[in-house]
Parts: sequence; C-alpha cells; structure tokens
Amino acid sequence: MNYLKFVLTGCRNPRHVALTFDDGVSDFTNDLLDILFKNQIRATFFVIGETLQLSHTKKRTLIRMIREGHVVGSHSFDHPDLRTLSRDSISTQMNQTDELIKSVIGVRPRYIRPPYGYVNQKVVSVLRSLGYVIVNWNHDTNDWKFQENYGSILGYVQNEISHPRPGTLGPIILQHDSLESSIRLQKRIIKIVRKKGYEFVTMPECIGEAAYRY
Repeated sequence: MNYLKFVLTGCRNPRHVALTFDDGVSDFTNDLLDILFKNQIRATFFVIGETLQLSHTKKRTLIRMIREGHVVGSHSFDHPDLRTLSRDSISTQMNQTDELIKSVIGVRPRYIRPPYGYVNQKVVSVLRSLGYVIVNWNHDTNDWKFQENYGSILGYVQNEISHPRPGTLGPIILQHDSLESSIRLQKRIIKIVRKKGYEFVTMPECIGEAAYRY
C-alpha cells in the first residue's frame, strides 16, 4: 500500500489557500486571532493537547477559535515523532488530545497533522483507523528556522505564491502560532497572498472533509 496517498498536502481548488498553524495553543495565539479577525480570515489550528491540560486561559482561546469560525485539528499530545511509538502509544497520544479538545469545544477533531509531518505506514494505518484525515502541507514558511530573518520568510512566501506550478494543488501554508515572529509577519503574509487573488479557506473547504467527529 502506498500510504502517502492518504497524506493530503494541498487544496483541491488551485485558487484556494489554507493558512495552518501548529504547536499552539500558545501565549501568542490570541494576538494572531486578532489579526485574522480584522482581516476576515479563518484558519486551521493544529493544537498540542498538553497546552490545554492545565491552562484555563488557553482553553478560552480554543473556544474563541471556534466562535470566530476557525477549525481545530490535532497535533498529538506532546509532539513526539509518531514513527518511534508503538501502535498503542500512538492511539494514546491521539485519544488524550481528543478528550481534552472535546472537553472544551464538545467535539473531536477529524484533522491531524503529525508532529514534524513525519509518517510511515504504521502511523498512517493507526491514524486512519481512529477516523482521522491526515494533513501536511505544500508550502513551508520555515518560520521556525528563520525567526530572526523576516526577509527569508517573506521572500519564500512571495516567490512560492507568485509562481505556482501549473496543475498544482492550492497552497496549504505551514506556520506556527507558538512563534512570536510568525505573528509579527502575519499581516504582511496575508497581504502577499491576497494580492495574488487567492481565497482563504479552512481545511474542510480546502480538502472537502468534515471538521469534527462527534
């Protein structure tokens, strides 16, 4: 079985773009939500279960995400390389996160982004058996690598968005709401993408699968 065919990396419509943010909920997430709200953009957030465990503030941020029309996905409980875990441990990672998210917003996420984007046949098999849609990306801003080099991040976005390859899927852009530098750049990234005529969408609009499992 070619397990990679079950890992989605782009939007079906080439003129759709999905902003996705990993590693939250963080202390910077509300600042990002402010920017998205002012720009009337809805995004998809892949959250780490551990961030919600002891923080009422971050649980309120999760509720705000839903209230403002964003989509919440899972990014595991504590961000391990799932390939190194047993099948049971992968399930535990996901179930813990599911229960924490459900305790706050009343539903379980359908979308999963594996930590680091790392998968193998075992990981894909377990995640699919649990009912997840697996989503990675086709545009990585490398914000984690260039936190002090805004020019590199903006240059990459400008180049990739400005010169889409014929026949390619619409962009799924990887960023991290755990990085203050990414929040600072968001207005400019939005401006670049919007200027090229893309329509911002959430993951269900991008992929065509429901956002949650009930």
